[in-house]
Amino acid sequence: MALITDRNKVRLDVPDEEGQWIEVRPLRSGDVFGSSTTDERALTFELLQHVIVAWSYEEPVTPEHVACLDLKTAKWLVERIGESSGLRSDDERKN
Repeated sequence: MALITDRNKVRLDVPDEEGQWIEVRPLRSGDVFGSSTTDERALTFELLQHVIVAWSYEEPVTPEHVACLDLKTAKWLVERIGESSGLRSDDERKN
């Protein structure tokens, strides 16, 4: 998948929340290299804003609402986005 478009999005079922889902697209090089921050936490939040394209919650997907995701869901989502983008986890890099 060299070119990432809206056709590459994936719907992920939110764990422990029956019927809730978040639709994401893989990371694009511009999402990472186009960032103006070097702070890891700020970059992670910025990337979440870029890749979340829809969700089942009543509130619309906005930067303010992305910031309202609980930490457990945000961490899970970052891991899933990394996997769907072809990035290896820390454990996989050690092997």
